[in-house]
Amino acid sequence: VIDSIVIASGRYEFLNFPSGPIFFCGGHCLSVFRADNGEIVNVYGLGNQFINDLKYYNGLAYIGGRFTSISSNNRMRIAALDPSFFPFTDWSQSINDEVYAIALGYGTAFAGGEFSNISGSENFSLGAMDLSQSDTPYDFMPEEPLNFNFLYDTEVYNEQLWIAGQFTKVFNDQR
Repeated sequence: VIDSIVIASGRYEFLNFPSGPIFFCGGHCLSVFRADNGEIVNVYGLGNQFINDLKYYNGLAYIGGRFTSISSNNRMRIAALDPSFFPFTDWSQSINDEVYAIALGYGTAFAGGEFSNISGSENFSLGAMDLSQSDTPYDFMPEEPLNFNFLYDTEVYNEQLWIAGQFTKVFNDQR
């Protein structure tokens, strides 16, 4: 729930609230509705694609998952929504495989998952992107930093990035 707005993702055929019409989704959807009266604000179709994580930061909702478009909006596995109007923002990155987790802080989006490239830069399962610009990943990992298959969760806490996943080393330090 963000400012009396509920943003939900899931697999369902129909979405029906007493205050509005029935929406046919036919697969995975991202639904936005008002918490106080159940009014449906928007429903975005995802087809057979889905969302793994949703975070709220500085007035925007950020989503990550296994999708290449949401309705008619081309977004490669990560996107930002403005909850006051519910359109997608101009912020756009291109990640070449699935995003499992997003962490947000200090003007930066951190993505963790099963990928090797963000907007043309090598990032092995962990990457950082400038929230103020599109297609601008930070080159903060000069080589494959993690000895693992997947990164499942990320969080920014106490000015540190915390990660969880299947790995045994981070920058050659045993973990």
